[in-house]
Amino acid sequence: MTAAVAPLLATIIGSFGSGEHRRQQRTPSSHELRSCVADHDDNREAEDGGDPRDAARPAAEVEDARCECCGMSEECTPAYIGAVRRRFSGRWVCGLCAEAVAEEAGKNGGDREAALAAHMAVCRRFNGFGRTHHALFQADAVILIVRRLSGSGPRSPKFSDGPGDIGGGAKNALAAASSSGCTALVAGVRNDQVATN
Repeated sequence: MTAAVAPLLATIIGSFGSGEHRRQQRTPSSHELRSCVADHDDNREAEDGGDPRDAARPAAEVEDARCECCGMSEECTPAYIGAVRRRFSGRWVCGLCAEAVAEEAGKNGGDREAALAAHMAVCRRFNGFGRTHHALFQADAVILIVRRLSGSGPRSPKFSDGPGDIGGGAKNALAAASSSGCTALVAGVRNDQVATN
C-alpha cells in the first residue's frame, strides 16, 4: 500500500466509529479522493514499468470531427471517430443525426444505408434552402404535408380524386398556397377535410 493511500484509508475507516469520534474526524474531500486515486494509478503504472503519463495522453487527444449530414463539429477521440465511421460506412455522423438515422432505419425495415442517404438528403436540402429562406422552407413543408394527406406525395405522381381522398380540394389548396401564402393553404385543407369527412 502506498504512503498516500494509508492515511486516507485510516480517515475513512475511522469515520465509522462512534458518533463522538466521527465528529472529531475530518472526512476527506472529493478533491483529496481524486488526488489519491490518481497517485495510486501513477504508482501502479510505475511499478509495471510504464510511464504514468502515457496513460493520460490518449484520453487528452481529441480531434474535431465535422458531421457529414448537418455540419456540426464535435471534439472526439480518434477511437470514437473510428467507431462511428465503421458504423456509418466511413461517414462521420454526429449523435443527433445518428439518432435520426436510427429512427429512419426503424421505419424502413432496418436498412441503415437507405436511412443515412435519406437523412443526408434532408440535411442538404435544409442547409441549402432552409437556413437562408425560413418562411419559404416552412411553406414548402406545409405543401409537402398537403401532398401527403392528399395521396399525391413522392410515391404517387398525380393528384387523385377517388373516394376518401382530398383530391380536388388539395389542388385548390395548392393553387391558393401559390397565390396567397401558406395561411390560405392550411385553411383550404381544413375546409376540404371537413367537407369530405
